[in-house]
Amino acid sequence: MTVAVTFSVWLIVSALNQFQMPAVKKLKRKDYFGLIPRWTFFAPNPARSDYHLYYRDQLPGGSLTPWSELNSPGERRLIVSVWNPGKRRQKAISDFMRSLSRTYRNLGSDPETLQLSLPYIGLLHYVSNADGHASEAVATQFAVLQTFGFHTTRAPRTVLHSGLHGLP
Repeated sequence: MTVAVTFSVWLIVSALNQFQMPAVKKLKRKDYFGLIPRWTFFAPNPARSDYHLYYRDQLPGGSLTPWSELNSPGERRLIVSVWNPGKRRQKAISDFMRSLSRTYRNLGSDPETLQLSLPYIGLLHYVSNADGHASEAVATQFAVLQTFGFHTTRAPRTVLHSGLHGLP
């Protein structure tokens, strides 16, 4: 009985959150675990693509390792509609890319300016500190590819290709 009441209250609060009601906004501020969702399927600018973050390392002799996807989502399963711990990581990458795109439009395409922007530094920090780098790696490089859904004929496109950066 308690479980049914808990899920019923959660459903009602989640539904009310879609309308940004003031009472739910107050409750949302205390939602430290992100349990109250807000869906934006039909927002003015819904997401129509995904970003994939790849990296490769430079070894001491100058050779490069093959590209590896960082935190590949793997095969999509039905469970991700309920439990998807990788969602926040993907959202962070997507937000970094949107900010980087805005920076690119506002400041121009100068690579040095772009490399000093917070979104670029955030991506570089994330890649540099990720697990999986070759143990003898001296530098890393990353690339971001944009894909356009499951059933598309559009090929992925490279949106960002960094230079080599020394590893900590």
